[in-house]
Amino acid sequence: MHSIKIEMSINNNCHYSSGITYPQGFWASGICAGIKKNKEALDLGAIISSVPAICSGVFTQNRFCAPSVSYSRKIVKENTIRGILINSGNANAGTGQEGILNVLKMGEMGEKAFGLPPQSLAIAQTGIIGVQMDMNKVQDGLRKLNIEPCNSYAFAKAIITTDTVVKEYNAEITTLDGNYRIGGVAKGSGMIHPNMATLLAFFTTDAKVQKEFLDKVIKEVTDSTFNMITVDKDTSTNDSTFIMANGLSNIEIKEGSANAIQFTDAIKEAFINLAQKIVRDGEGATKFLTVNVFGAKDIEQARTCARAIAASPLVKTAVHGQDPNWGRIIAAAGYSGAEVNVDTTSLFIGPICIFDNGTPQGQNLKEANLEMHRKDVIFNLYLNIGEADATAWGCDLSGQYVTINSEYST
Repeated sequence: MHSIKIEMSINNNCHYSSGITYPQGFWASGICAGIKKNKEALDLGAIISSVPAICSGVFTQNRFCAPSVSYSRKIVKENTIRGILINSGNANAGTGQEGILNVLKMGEMGEKAFGLPPQSLAIAQTGIIGVQMDMNKVQDGLRKLNIEPCNSYAFAKAIITTDTVVKEYNAEITTLDGNYRIGGVAKGSGMIHPNMATLLAFFTTDAKVQKEFLDKVIKEVTDSTFNMITVDKDTSTNDSTFIMANGLSNIEIKEGSANAIQFTDAIKEAFINLAQKIVRDGEGATKFLTVNVFGAKDIEQARTCARAIAASPLVKTAVHGQDPNWGRIIAAAGYSGAEVNVDTTSLFIGPICIFDNGTPQGQNLKEANLEMHRKDVIFNLYLNIGEADATAWGCDLSGQYVTINSEYST
């Protein structure tokens, strides 16, 4: 087997570097190991840092979680890590003691293949639930998995399931002390809903960040991004988001500093970018929906209200049918659990007011209908009972969604 010398210093500034390999010192790749039914599809990948990296993660709140989630929670809490090993096509969830042991084996196999210390790899898996992993395929795949700089795209291909497009992000951040980079990839298309959605997302940075601060940033940013998207009101067993920071830029991010504020904003921008790409690639989706809620009593109520509207099957089908059915939107706000007063509530579709302080604006329905014909539909709901605002993102619900999910396991 090949190995990565753990003492080597990698500066992957090749001109086509993108995604998770954009920051210094991160390598990645993906190959076909035969885990998916499509024997030509990429389904095994890894991200490796040339030096130990701190890592923070957020994971599914589904109590029926996969062994890889439990394992990685512990790894990122207790250790600096060297990378993350992933497979798609098999979630390894609902697989009993054998599934637990296979996660341990997978970590050990990867660490041996790449010449890394024990318990230095986190594990992420996605795919069919309830099927045992073929560990021989994993072992054989690791022999072929040549980790390279500038190979984010292959990794991004290896993590997808029903996705129709690869989802990548990269940015360079300029500070008074110099520059650092952020990269990311994600997968997700169906079973997308808050806490968390069915997604895997991986972010890298060469900034120098303390573990405690990175833990705060990932939770704060996830709550306003990945936990504000919805496709179909389902969440899965394997959802995981990671940020790895290896410090090779030597740009220090200290909590409370100007750099820290800028870093948090930059991570949020990266999360929003990939979260929106997931929704735009929602299974069967033809439209992208933004729900803005203004003037809620507090931030949690604002988020609750926005999510309820974006997730409503009746609202989503109205969006698909290009029907400005404002009653469905108001009803979703009313049952969301947020405090709502119909007499102070106003609703706009794009710039068109269709409900003003409790009074329908029927004369504007024709213009509102034109707004519903746009590819990107925007609802602006003004509750006018507080100061908190929130945004949720969703998509329409089409017949193609039913087709995709009725044939998923067969």
